[in-house]
Amino acid sequence: MSIREIFELQQIDLLIDKANAEIKQIDQKLADNAVISVAKAVLAKQQKALDVLNAQRKDLDLQLDNLNKKIDETKKQMYGGKVTSSKELSSMEKNTGLLEEQKKQIETQQLAVMEQVDKQQKATNDASQSLQDKESARGTDVTAYKDRIQQLNDELKVLKADRQAEAGEVDTTHLALYESLRKRRAGAVVSKVERGLCTGCRLNVPARDVSRARGTDVVYCSSCGRILFVT
Repeated sequence: MSIREIFELQQIDLLIDKANAEIKQIDQKLADNAVISVAKAVLAKQQKALDVLNAQRKDLDLQLDNLNKKIDETKKQMYGGKVTSSKELSSMEKNTGLLEEQKKQIETQQLAVMEQVDKQQKATNDASQSLQDKESARGTDVTAYKDRIQQLNDELKVLKADRQAEAGEVDTTHLALYESLRKRRAGAVVSKVERGLCTGCRLNVPARDVSRARGTDVVYCSSCGRILFVT
């Protein structure tokens, strides 16, 4: 038995490893929803700030409504003919003036809060749009990822069938040796010799080892320990 069968089996295994590694990588991407989570957190923060401002605006609206009612009631009393005392009228006028001053202050606060609301509404809308864009992009990516996984799984079915057939060409002793080496080290365990170099470690292989590797003996690279395969 030559090493060729083991080498060809390895080529299939490397393709299987590559496909499985890509599937694992895609699975990690599918599980990683950090971009969406961050976008949702940003939107939640902006929405919370907007809710606070809207609550302030409503509170100011309520205060203004109450002041207007007090002012109207006071004026009705003043000009309704029921109050005749000049002292009482003077007191009511003073009180009305204070209410009017409070009203101006609240209206000034209202304008400031409304400006903040407008700015915060824009920031919230921008955050919402950003989330929608990211979710749309994520949906496109997820579809592509799942399609790729399906493609890889289809490829793996073929590769595994090819591997089973190729493994049947290798005698049990050498197959056990190969499987044992694969468990102990990642990547290729059989290295092709090209122009006197081990393609695994790119170091020179002694001519004596090259000659032996051309036969049926299992010859290991003295540098990296891989099985040498000479065509």
